[in-house]
Amino acid sequence: MLLPWLILIPFIGGFLCWQTERFGVKVPRWIALITMGLTLALGLQLWLQGGYSLTQSAGIPQWQSEFVLPWIRVLASLSIWRSTGCRC
Repeated sequence: MLLPWLILIPFIGGFLCWQTERFGVKVPRWIALITMGLTLALGLQLWLQGGYSLTQSAGIPQWQSEFVLPWIRVLASLSIWRSTGCRC
């Protein structure tokens, strides 16, 4: 669940910075600093959790961290179903 937050935190922070421009120049800067600090902390946590080395133990390349949602498989099966030419 860490990988989606690495995308969502800067996106939400950018949106908040855009919305708080009317309150002054300093408010968006502080929001940007806080959101980038959170992103840095999450990145460091991901780096410390992973066992990064130069060689793979089994020799099979794998992602260090991944995020899988079940609806992605549903969309993939729909695209395969449509590409087969089924007219149901």
